[in-house]
Amino acid sequence: MKKSTLTTLLGLLFVLPFSSCEAVPSTSGSSTESLASSTSGSSLEESSSIDGTASSSGVRISDPKPTPEYFEFTLNDKTKAYDVALSEDACKSSYLLGVVIPESYNGIPVTRIAKNGFCCESSFGPTSVYIPKTITHIGDKAFEDCSNRLTRIDVSPDNPNYSSDSGMLFNKDQTELIRCPKGKVREMALPQTLLTLRDHSYYECNLVNFRGLPDSLRTIGESAFELTRNMPSTFVIPDSVTRIADYAFSGSSLTQLVLGKGVETIGEYAFQNCANLTELEIPGSVKNIEKGTFDSCRSLRNVTTNSGLKAIRELAFANCTSLISFTISETVSSISTRAFIGCSSMEWFLVSPDNPHYCSLHDVLYNKDQTELLRCPENKKRLTIPGTVTTIGDYAFYANKKLTYFVIPDTVTKVGESAFRSCPFLKEVTIGQNVTVLDQNSFYGCESLKTLTMKSDVLIEIGSEAFSGSRSLRSVITPDSIAKIGTSAFSGCTSLEEFTLGSGAAYLYGNAFRGCNKLGTFNYNGTMNQWANVRKYESAFKGSSVRTINCTDGHVSLSVTEYI
Repeated sequence: MKKSTLTTLLGLLFVLPFSSCEAVPSTSGSSTESLASSTSGSSLEESSSIDGTASSSGVRISDPKPTPEYFEFTLNDKTKAYDVALSEDACKSSYLLGVVIPESYNGIPVTRIAKNGFCCESSFGPTSVYIPKTITHIGDKAFEDCSNRLTRIDVSPDNPNYSSDSGMLFNKDQTELIRCPKGKVREMALPQTLLTLRDHSYYECNLVNFRGLPDSLRTIGESAFELTRNMPSTFVIPDSVTRIADYAFSGSSLTQLVLGKGVETIGEYAFQNCANLTELEIPGSVKNIEKGTFDSCRSLRNVTTNSGLKAIRELAFANCTSLISFTISETVSSISTRAFIGCSSMEWFLVSPDNPHYCSLHDVLYNKDQTELLRCPENKKRLTIPGTVTTIGDYAFYANKKLTYFVIPDTVTKVGESAFRSCPFLKEVTIGQNVTVLDQNSFYGCESLKTLTMKSDVLIEIGSEAFSGSRSLRSVITPDSIAKIGTSAFSGCTSLEEFTLGSGAAYLYGNAFRGCNKLGTFNYNGTMNQWANVRKYESAFKGSSVRTINCTDGHVSLSVTEYI
């Protein structure tokens, strides 16, 4: 045979594709050292026959030569074998190509890849990894934070627990994808045997050649596609998928999403910060939209829900700044008060008239009998509140940038937590006659609030941080019914000059007037003896300008510890 012909035949042996199929029994008598020299000089991506697979001629190619110099070995007390991890020097290398985990070290088997075992910085580490037959356990996140230089992971076909296909790591029977290397950009076709994408399986990958999900798939694991780039223009989740776990697509480059009709569970923050996603239809098979599921999808404009949806949890659509409207089907029975906070373009809610729990009136969301105002769209400027309303709900007007003044009707008895929080242009507020509680943070951060009128003579509580940061507020008069001024209730009201406290006050909590550096006049509508019985935390006036309490029968000087 001519030398050139022999060279050509040998060359063919070294370009056979990787495979995890059953191999023809070896004829070499050695599983680790024949045919291959150290792979530090040639990558497994290029010399792709060195994986212990069978050639088309029936001659088995042996496993590549191990490279122990690139690893650290830790003897495991439980297994009495070695755990292996990439060495620090190897992880800092920018020229290293393929590495091969040895089957043994110092005569002792190597059986486990350590947790975070291949964690390298983005531009360093090997381009390929070969896993021998002795590895029976791969630790959590072993390849999650691997370098984007890593283009393939290959497994000996004799390994009892793991396999590889096209440079991706699977369990043995390929029902579960464990990890796609972060640097892989060649075709990513998944087998039809696949049932599960394990947690972080495509984390931070480049999906430029992704070929879609198979119809066999059932579960998409936690952070499976988190921070992935170059996703297909339309990403289809097949009807076979029933569960999408927490953070599954968080921060990914999704632009158009088709959710299969079999999806039952979508986890918390599953599509958080998918900044390019514009439209969404949620199938009726989904029962709950969990906490933060679509948080900060800032391009999302249209959402369609179907009959079958029951609950919309807190922050589900928070900070979806392009979302204009939301339609609530008849089956929804639970909506968190914080589900839509930060939706600055929201103009209206529309509730199915057949819904027994909720209704909408003039674009505003109420409970069914209209006794509680639940949520006013943040982009709505004016509204008329029906006379049936007794409660302004938690976060009802949160971050509304259109409100400039507001009169709380006399029918209302409670203003909920953060009800008017962070309304930056709210200048005037009138508290109705029957309000008994202003809950915590109710007007927190209303930096333009200048005029506060309290008509109520039954108000008993101003909650913690209720007016904190309302730096334009100048004067406050509370009724004699007041019993409690909460922690930091007026802290940071830097323009507050005069405050009148009703005679019924029993508690002044810590930092109630902290930082009110213009507050020089403090009136108390009770006697000096009554003032002595008010339970005051020493820090109530800390950082304020108050030095004297003006009672109805004289003046009481504060001690230094009360204002410093």
